[in-house]
Amino acid sequence: MKKMLFLSFACLVQEYTFAQRGQDIAYSRYIVREINLHHEHNRIIFGNRAELPSILLDALQQGAKAYNYTDPTQTVSYEQVQEKLLIGTAEDSCNFSFYTPQDLYIVELTEQFIFDKQMSEFRFIPVSLTLFIPAEISTKGIMEPIAVFPFEECTRIFRKDARAFSAVTKLGQSAINFNEQFLLRSYASNIVKIGNKDDLYFDQQYNNQYQAFIAMKKEEQALQEMMYAAYHPAGIERKAEKRKKQMLSTAGYKNDFNDTMHR
Repeated sequence: MKKMLFLSFACLVQEYTFAQRGQDIAYSRYIVREINLHHEHNRIIFGNRAELPSILLDALQQGAKAYNYTDPTQTVSYEQVQEKLLIGTAEDSCNFSFYTPQDLYIVELTEQFIFDKQMSEFRFIPVSLTLFIPAEISTKGIMEPIAVFPFEECTRIFRKDARAFSAVTKLGQSAINFNEQFLLRSYASNIVKIGNKDDLYFDQQYNNQYQAFIAMKKEEQALQEMMYAAYHPAGIERKAEKRKKQMLSTAGYKNDFNDTMHR
C-alpha cells in the first residue's frame, strides 16, 4: 500500500515538472498568493525559523538566478539584494544594519491557472516566488520587494538544500521537500491578485481592506464554480442558486475577513 501511494505521489510531482505546451492551454489566468511564513500552518511546512528566504538568498550568493520585481528582464545579484536589505546608510558606519532573511516572512507565489485541453483538466502551475520586506517592519511602511525567483530555479535550489524539507510532526512521517509542498499546495495563503487588465492588486482596486477582501472572495468563488461546472455540468444550476442565497448575506465573508486580519 505504501509503495502504491509513493508511486502515485511521484507521478503527481513528475506530471508538474513537464513543460506545458502552449497549444494545449485553452484558458489561462495568473494568480498571486501571499504566504505568511509566520502563519501557524506554514511554520509546520517551512519551519519555525522561516528558512525559505535563507535558502533562496544563500543560493543567490552561490550563483542562482533571481530577477528585478519592477523589471523582470533584469537579473539581480546578491550584492544588489544586500543593498535593499540595508537599514540606514552605509556611509554612517555607526547607524546601519541589515534585515535578516528571517525578517522576510512575507512571500508571494505567482501561479498560472490553466485548463489543459489535452488532459481535460485544470492546473495551478507555480511560476515564481518573490521575497518581501513586510510593511510591519519596513522603515518605509510598505511592502518592499527584494527579488523574484523563477519557480524552475526554486526547484533546483530546494532539491539541493538539506534545509528545504518540512518538519516531521508524526511518527513514521517522511519529510517532504519544499518543491513538492508547493506543487501539492500544502501551504496557507491569501489571494492578493487575480489577473486583470490593469495588473492591480485587490487593495489597489478598492478603497478599503474589506471591499478588497469581498472582491477577492467573489473572484475566487468564480474560479471554483468554473472548475465545478467543467466536471459537474448537471449540478452547476443548483450550486449557483446556493451561492446566490449566500451572497445575499455578507455575514460569512465578514467572519472570514476578521479571521484573516487577525492571523
